[in-house]
Amino acid sequence: MKYIKPALIGGLAAGIPGGIIAYFTGVGSVVAIASAGGAMSYVMHQIEQEKKKNNAI
Repeated sequence: MKYIKPALIGGLAAGIPGGIIAYFTGVGSVVAIASAGGAMSYVMHQIEQEKKKNNAI
């Protein structure tokens, strides 16, 4: 459950520019790919940050 918030943030952060690109190019699948990629990327970033924090202690 703690990864839902970062997934939403990453999805929105990548989905909005992806939506703009999709609007101008007419390729609707760009939004889904950008949102999924952004969500996964940000969640992976959060996991790595937690690992670093736990190993530093």
